[in-house]
Amino acid sequence: MIAPLKADLTLSQFVIVDVQSKLATAMPADAMQAVIKNCGILAQVSSMLGVPVIATEQYPKGLGNMVPELSAWLTTVHPVEKLSFSCLAEPKFSRQLTRDHTQIILAGMEAHICVLQTALDLIACGKQVFVGGRCGNLAQPCQQSQCPGPPARCRLYHHQHRVCGI
Repeated sequence: MIAPLKADLTLSQFVIVDVQSKLATAMPADAMQAVIKNCGILAQVSSMLGVPVIATEQYPKGLGNMVPELSAWLTTVHPVEKLSFSCLAEPKFSRQLTRDHTQIILAGMEAHICVLQTALDLIACGKQVFVGGRCGNLAQPCQQSQCPGPPARCRLYHHQHRVCGI
């Protein structure tokens, strides 16, 4: 029997992916407020517990900067600018990953693209990935039957819908 994954404080690093102002306007307001609130809770807890935090911004010149409600909790974090979907394609992001932190907690916007591709790349690099269940957002709700790809990818794709305890 495989033991369930459990996050370990000393092995964890928190990554907030592309929670940006212009992306936020494309999302349903109530869902966006929930994402901001829950990402904020994770950011505050990470700060209180000393968990390293990385934030990213996808093409900030066009999509704006991190929403002010979140940047208020991340005053010492300087978002990594990126132009690709996966955060790992940006060398500055990869350099901020801490080698001795093998567990990554992911949250953010565009769960079906940037969060998913980042999660897949992190797993390929040997990291354990936890996606905050109410800390991600899709532009359009999706159905399991519409998910392309092999079953394992579909399970990861829909992982963002699981409750993460907040």
